[in-house]
Amino acid sequence: MLLRRITEHVKAQNWTAVGLDFVIVVVGVFIGIQVANWNEERQDNSLSKGYLERLEFDIALEQARWGKATDYFSTARQYGLAALEDFQMPTDQLDEQFLVNVYQASQVWFVLPNRATFDELSSTGRIVLIKDAELRTALSNHYVRVDALGVTLNQNSQYRRVARLNMDPKVQQQIRDECGDQWVTDDQNFYYVFLPPRCEIDVPDELLRTEITKLHRNEQVQQELRFQMSVLDAQLGTLKNTMDTGDITLAKIREAQE
Repeated sequence: MLLRRITEHVKAQNWTAVGLDFVIVVVGVFIGIQVANWNEERQDNSLSKGYLERLEFDIALEQARWGKATDYFSTARQYGLAALEDFQMPTDQLDEQFLVNVYQASQVWFVLPNRATFDELSSTGRIVLIKDAELRTALSNHYVRVDALGVTLNQNSQYRRVARLNMDPKVQQQIRDECGDQWVTDDQNFYYVFLPPRCEIDVPDELLRTEITKLHRNEQVQQELRFQMSVLDAQLGTLKNTMDTGDITLAKIREAQE
């Protein structure tokens, strides 16, 4: 319709009308481009908002998991400290708790990070939807630290193998039955592993005295336990650093949503 009208105006040499038609075309194209840009920006803002909400959820869930992991490894460390003290005592002053301490100090929880949203952003190139360059850097640094934490938490020390190789399987099974890892779901449907801080077992006296004497004399168990304590300290230290970084990253995400 507009093209036919322009043609008619040209034939009639009505240059004023041609100029007006040209202006209408230019303005129409400009408005169309602006509307398209506005729609694209609106969609990008909506996607960005959704991703920020998902990132906040992921990292908040991670922080909760790291808190539970801190509780778990702190409990294992307390058992380890108690076992080290037991090794300095005469065997006739030790009871079932010595066996519990030796075993529980070897506990591990293989924890995996929750980084699905960040990986999706990175692999699809949509990370640019997060326009704050400082926040993008903070997120990248956060997940680098999380990956390093996973390596630290999921390492398996020699102590676990040595302690369990040298402890009677019946004693180990009783400890697992009475106070092994417990998978817990809290009131917010958060799933985590809990290591009981106290444990009572009942081992027949003859087996008890034999196991206490055997383990107490085992130099390798003692040596590996000392190294295990340094592993636990490293795990707890890395957990704290990662949680501190996570708090900063969460604050930046929430600030970006304001």
